[in-house]
Amino acid sequence: MSLILLTTGTQAPFDRLVRVVDRWAAKNPDVHIVGQIGRGNYRPRHIETKPFLNNREFRSLAHDCTLMLAHAGMGSVLSALEYRKPLVMMPRDPQQGECNSDHQFGTARRMATLPGVYCAYNAAQLIHRLDHHRQLNAPEALQQSQRQQELSQFIAGFIGRQTQQTAPGG
Repeated sequence: MSLILLTTGTQAPFDRLVRVVDRWAAKNPDVHIVGQIGRGNYRPRHIETKPFLNNREFRSLAHDCTLMLAHAGMGSVLSALEYRKPLVMMPRDPQQGECNSDHQFGTARRMATLPGVYCAYNAAQLIHRLDHHRQLNAPEALQQSQRQQELSQFIAGFIGRQTQQTAPGG
């Protein structure tokens, strides 16, 4: 059974992404999907969800999953690259009130040039990627300089601290 990790980040809900994944999961019960979905209004019925995952839970799921699904956030990109998991990103759309600017579209376009990182700009594209998720390639191991490794570790640590501070009880 495939395991897919869905994360909408910790700053804001992303009901449109969660809704599409939940509907796809209803038709694909052989795929186990676990999602960190924040506190959105949509309540999924076909995927296992939590508002927030602690660092240990996230790392375990990222290690075990066969695919990561996420908003177009840098933390998600870094996690997928770190764990060498294919990543399908769907950017939040300001025209749908999901964010204040189109910065996630720029992030998605740029990050999709990396091997193993894929974009879905709408529900049909996301469903297509999910239907073919077993054929998606994982990112190659990054050959980083010592300074790049230090920067990556700093950013990951910073994101981890921010997540802990914004999570309930953090």
